[in-house]
Amino acid sequence: MKGHMSFTLFERELLHEFRSKINRAESIEGLKQLFTYTIAELFMKVFSDSNLEIATDAIQYDHQKKDKYLIKDELRKHEEFSQVWDHSDLPDIVRRFAETVDKHFLYLSKHTEKTNKKIRSV
Repeated sequence: MKGHMSFTLFERELLHEFRSKINRAESIEGLKQLFTYTIAELFMKVFSDSNLEIATDAIQYDHQKKDKYLIKDELRKHEEFSQVWDHSDLPDIVRRFAETVDKHFLYLSKHTEKTNKKIRSV
């Protein structure tokens, strides 16, 4: 694979709706799911011309990790995925999505009254 590929167009396509959903997120679990589904959608766009099958849970938000996400080994070890991952801006894009989730994660962690209010009103 020659050169450096860029997928910022896909990032921009997903970003507005992603931010809108984050602002409406009511729980930490909701944030985690939003990240997982959004990145799965991003990967489907990136690998649309590929036979690579990506499980929805192949990448997950993880507050404890340095980059704030975890990619399952079976995906990381896939040659086609690793070629794109190593020769594109995809890691930077995923990191930016994870950092956005992390900011809201920290907010919800500090302001549990929002989550508790929603739970009590159900």
